[in-house]
Amino acid sequence: MNSDQLRNRLRHIFIGELQEQVARIRSELLDYDQLDQPARHESLQTLFRAVHALKGAARAVEERAIERTCHRFEDELARLRASRSDLPAELIDAFLKVTDALEQAAELLATGQPVHDELFHSATSDRAPQPPAADPGSNRDRETSSTPPQRAPEATPDTSRPPTERPPSAVLRALGASTADGPQHIRLDAAEIDRLVALGGELWTAHRRLDRLAADLVDHPERARDAAATLYNHSRRVSRLIEDLNERLQAARMQPLSLTYEVLARVAHDLRRAFPERDFVVHCRGGDLRLDGDIIEGLSASLLQLLRNAVVHGVEPSEERIAAGKPARAAIHVEAHIQGDHLHIVFRDDGRGIDWDAVNTAARHLHLPASSDEEERVAMLFTPGLSTTAVGTHSGRGVGLDIVQNHLNHLRATIALSTETGRGTSFFLRMPVSLATTEALVVTAAGQDVALPTTAIASLDRIHCAQVELLDGKLFTTSDTTPRTRLVHLNSLLALPEPAQTPTHLCVVELRSSSGRLALIVEDWHSVQTLVVKPLGRRLRGLKLLGGYAQLPHGDVALLLQPTELLARVAGAPANLNTPPAPTRSVLIVDDSVTTRTLYQRLLEDAGWRVRVASDGKQALELLRSSSVDAIISDVEMPRLDGFELTRALRQLPSTRQLPIILVTARASDEDRARGLEAGADAYIVKNLLDPAHLLLTLADFLPPTSR
Repeated sequence: MNSDQLRNRLRHIFIGELQEQVARIRSELLDYDQLDQPARHESLQTLFRAVHALKGAARAVEERAIERTCHRFEDELARLRASRSDLPAELIDAFLKVTDALEQAAELLATGQPVHDELFHSATSDRAPQPPAADPGSNRDRETSSTPPQRAPEATPDTSRPPTERPPSAVLRALGASTADGPQHIRLDAAEIDRLVALGGELWTAHRRLDRLAADLVDHPERARDAAATLYNHSRRVSRLIEDLNERLQAARMQPLSLTYEVLARVAHDLRRAFPERDFVVHCRGGDLRLDGDIIEGLSASLLQLLRNAVVHGVEPSEERIAAGKPARAAIHVEAHIQGDHLHIVFRDDGRGIDWDAVNTAARHLHLPASSDEEERVAMLFTPGLSTTAVGTHSGRGVGLDIVQNHLNHLRATIALSTETGRGTSFFLRMPVSLATTEALVVTAAGQDVALPTTAIASLDRIHCAQVELLDGKLFTTSDTTPRTRLVHLNSLLALPEPAQTPTHLCVVELRSSSGRLALIVEDWHSVQTLVVKPLGRRLRGLKLLGGYAQLPHGDVALLLQPTELLARVAGAPANLNTPPAPTRSVLIVDDSVTTRTLYQRLLEDAGWRVRVASDGKQALELLRSSSVDAIISDVEMPRLDGFELTRALRQLPSTRQLPIILVTARASDEDRARGLEAGADAYIVKNLLDPAHLLLTLADFLPPTSR
């Protein structure tokens, strides 16, 4: 091994040691406040040894910026160790910033980029004074500094408001997210990369054999019968290799849940600083479980919000807990386990529990009806904007749970809760281990296959029409053993035509989530399948109802529906949505996507509109030369003539100058919205905010009274 090879090998080893030591140092710092005096002294010893070892390793690979930073870190620890002093709060915070910077340094080294002193300036600028940043030299290897630095004045935490919800950059990196725009990275063991490369080579070899066999059969078709067995064996070999490669690639995406727990520990530390009157400890179990990186990221965001809620709204001040006969220190538990292909997480605290009176008061402020039904009250907690903070001092949950729900929707997860006044609250989360595949029930709607994640399915049933009742214009199931449940045809939620005749027995899929229960009528259901889910294209990504698409075994494509969005559509739809309007109203739909045109056309025709369609702005202008309409709904991105240009052209024509024009697009920036309104559009709707009721009401708002 030559000198360059040795240097590269040493740097690779150093990166691994840097990552390992940083994790150890951060863990010690975050646990320090919870330790008794003897354990704190031992923790200082552990910190000193880890930083000292890291400094020597950095010197060996000539990473001077890291060496100098570790030297300053070491001097501070040596001073405290010599005086047997506690590690003050402001130094813990400063050292945590140093670990963030060291973690970023490891990422830079892993991608071949240099590490400079500037990386550590922001991490050390709030401590004064600093020892000189000169090269400490190989002979300066000691445990105490000759001139101890002065102790920085102790900071007073600001308890007037909760700490920021935005996690530090190291937290984002721990989740596998990039802190700047650019590619994201995952860490792979070198041996695993070698195995993937070897598998790729085997697959290529097997492919070449099939290729040669195919060429031979083209030249000698009379050999086809004899070659059948060989072809079959080669095909089986390729299938096995592909399956093995796919499993290893899936495994490469998996990250330990301990990454999330490290983030929780860091945020818990910040919360203790912000709320010193509340003493609490966080216990985590299941950190060795490995999950899809996307699951880790979304789950971490959800658990962070639950932790903040627990501390801000659930955990009582220590004096209040003692007066209630509780231990002064509150306990928050996060427990995870895998059952089958799903992750189950329980997040529970022993705080106040939920104050339902305060929740009902907050709901009235949002003009929501108060309820005594347990499921309806729980669903109310996840309403956007619902907050009990301003209602009274004994508020329970309610702040930010809609944020939790939003994160969990992207994970195809469900959430439930139980609470007891004075005893605490528990949240129960269930989600797939990986987002690359999901178990889903394939059902039929208007002859099309769509998929529903099994995580949200409570039951399947075939019910007789006699088991359906009509109340206030809405359908409900009736049963002596189960609660009354709202019944809706899936076709109507997707703006698809319902069957011409109602069968005597209905296929019903019951969905359950934190938003409530819903019984869906489907035309038929098929088997539960494990589907490889692919993301939607850029132009459809804003449609919240769709979670992706998958190819079924017979070759057709099925859209994956988001159950929580189906429930939201039912809750938000006005009762008279399908009341036929006056038959004279007409609308022109302009969109280059045949799927989108068909969707809008069926929705508007069901609502009583006469519909014309055009595939782009130029075709729309040609249609309007020979016919007139009452309103226009147009996409923005289209060939030949886009929505902005179409709107400007229509505003120049006397016949269409006053025509209501609604732009519906996935382009959500303020600049695009301003462009649309400046061009003359009456309304600009972003597709991810679009629902059928919103579109119909917007159209009605811009129609003159005589045409309504």
